Amino acid sequence: MRPDESIEALAGRVATLERSNRRLTIAICIFSAAFSAIIIAGAADNRAQTGDMLRVSGLEVVDESGQVRARLDVDKREGPGLALFDSNGALRQRFYIAYDSIPRLAFFDRDGTLRELMGVSLDGAAVKLFDESATMRAIMGLYMDGSTGLVLLDESSQVRAGVCLDENGEPSIELFNDKGESVYAAP
Repeated sequence: MRPDESIEALAGRVATLERSNRRLTIAICIFSAAFSAIIIAGAADNRAQTGDMLRVSGLEVVDESGQVRARLDVDKREGPGLALFDSNGALRQRFYIAYDSIPRLAFFDRDGTLRELMGVSLDGAAVKLFDESATMRAIMGLYMDGSTGLVLLDESSQVRAGVCLDENGEPSIELFNDKGESVYAAP
């Protein structure tokens, strides 16, 4: 396989991931907004009846069998957020605004292992992908200056490849050996 073919294949896979993440983000945002509207409407209805403010440290939504399926709370480490659980009680998704004011959306596998983390900061937006042992293996970012990048890491979290487009759209690529030494760079 020629290098330009592998870069084209990688670019196609990144584009597919970006579309998938965009759809997931939109769906989660719509669900979160609807869930929040239900909570606010319920609180407003309660205030209209009693004149009091509804204040709770957390709220759990359960299914017909009593299994917690959603939790709205303020986590001591992560800040305020909405967690969604599968029918077995495993955490599958959490949307939260961390104490550093960065909104994050995390996805977990069936075992509760973190597999994807998306966040938006003052510098831009990033998506981080994790393997089955929760080791970060890829980072894709879009920065405020218009530059984009993709970093691939090995199972030891060592950076092995980086591809980016600078703010002017100029591409570059760099490959690293297992010691972190550059073995190829272009341009």
